Amino acid sequence: MAVAALEVDDLRKAFRLRRGQVAAVKGVSFSVQSGKIFTLLGPSGCGKTTTLRCIAGLEVPDRGRMRIGETTVFDAEGGIFVPPHRRDIGMVFQSYAIWPHMTVHENVAFPLQVLPRSIRPPKKEIRTRVMEALETMHMAPLADRPATWLSGGQQQRLALARALMANPKILLLDEPLSNLDAKLREQMRFELKRLHVELGITTIYVTHDQTEALALSEEIAVMRDGVVVQQGTPAEIYRHPRTDFVAAFVGSANLLDGKLLAYGTRDAMGVVDVGVGRDLEGVLSGECQLGEVVAVSIRAEDVRMLHPTGARNQNTVAGKVKARVFLGDVVDFLVDIGNAEMRVRSVGSSTTFEIGDDVLLEFPPLQCWIIAARSHSAITERGET
Repeated sequence: MAVAALEVDDLRKAFRLRRGQVAAVKGVSFSVQSGKIFTLLGPSGCGKTTTLRCIAGLEVPDRGRMRIGETTVFDAEGGIFVPPHRRDIGMVFQSYAIWPHMTVHENVAFPLQVLPRSIRPPKKEIRTRVMEALETMHMAPLADRPATWLSGGQQQRLALARALMANPKILLLDEPLSNLDAKLREQMRFELKRLHVELGITTIYVTHDQTEALALSEEIAVMRDGVVVQQGTPAEIYRHPRTDFVAAFVGSANLLDGKLLAYGTRDAMGVVDVGVGRDLEGVLSGECQLGEVVAVSIRAEDVRMLHPTGARNQNTVAGKVKARVFLGDVVDFLVDIGNAEMRVRSVGSSTTFEIGDDVLLEFPPLQCWIIAARSHSAITERGET
């Protein structure tokens, strides 16, 4: 079996503050295969950046082990700690950390120019490699421009070019698009995807933006309170959340609290009383016991909005439109169903509904995900997985 590009095992890190000790990372474990984009996704304070800084060697963990390729770079029990400059990594910070007194060319050349003389490439080779990197980033015409004259997107590409100069085994990206405006973020997502396809470098990406994570990643680890609460492909994370937190954080999910009344007519299906006059059938996300408190999750785009005279079935609920937001290609609605308000994202004929209209909401059973949600939330608060 091929050796993973990165192995993180039982990583733990706490910070000592005046008011006591704060655990930032509480036993994080994952592996990343060579050439993949792996994303740590979560809200501010969940431990994702601390995890990245531990991988980079900028923080010393309290416990755990880490291996890059076949080299162990940290082992708390074995007393191993490889410093950042010997880990064969490239890193792009949220602030880009560009040298303001240097030109574009000088910034990119810097990692090679500070190498020990015995392994430092000749000046001519450095020049060639720098220009090749700038060509990859579509920045060759800007080689002699002062770094302070660059736009936000150009600075981001400059930081990437500099990080790649030493041909690192792993590229670490700490929210590199967060300082850009919405349009430029979208452009740079395509740029990062293109770059990864061309170079095939193993990348660890940290972000709180679920759109970035879904667009760029081949695998995602969703973090909360210092632990990984779910790991999988973007489609698995989006379509099959295992907790109420993942359902709500990734995408626009509606959550209805209820009680599991019965198992469905098909395998892995259940029927839930959510207090809206009709019981809803959906897919069980795991083992749920009859009578257990659960949550039913359904994405806004999966809810079908129908005229009130339409045919009704078990998963059809009456409601009234409370709000309507035009978003160009889609329209978002907020629909009151009595004990909850449901968000519905619609296209086509269903976008003609107006505020105050009576409607029927249909929840397709295979798009309803039944989660033993509250027990998962309690577990993450205790720092367990």
